[in-house]
Amino acid sequence: MTFFSLFNMLAFVFAGSLFGVLYLSLLMLSVQTLAKRNAVAMFILLAILRTVLLIIMLGFAVAFKIGPLALLATLAGFLMARFVLTRVNSTQKFEELLCR
Repeated sequence: MTFFSLFNMLAFVFAGSLFGVLYLSLLMLSVQTLAKRNAVAMFILLAILRTVLLIIMLGFAVAFKIGPLALLATLAGFLMARFVLTRVNSTQKFEELLCR
C-alpha cells in the first residue's frame, strides 16, 4: 500500500466519522424532541434532514466512483464516531445520575 492510498483511506475514515457525528447528532436531537409536547413536526423534519444527509453522502460515493475499500473505510469512520458518541453520552448520563 502506497502513501497516497493510505492517505486516501484516512481521508475516507475522517469523512465517515464526520458523517457519523452529524447523523448521530441529528438522531439524538430527534429522540430528545420526542419527549416534548407537539414534537411530531420537528421529529419529521429531523428525519428528513438525516435522510438528505445520507442521500448526499451516497451521491458523493457514486459521483466519485469510490471502491469497496473506500466504502469500508468510511463505514469504519462512522462506527468509530458511533462508539465515541455512545461512550460520551452514556458517561454523561451516568455522571448526571451520580450528581442527583
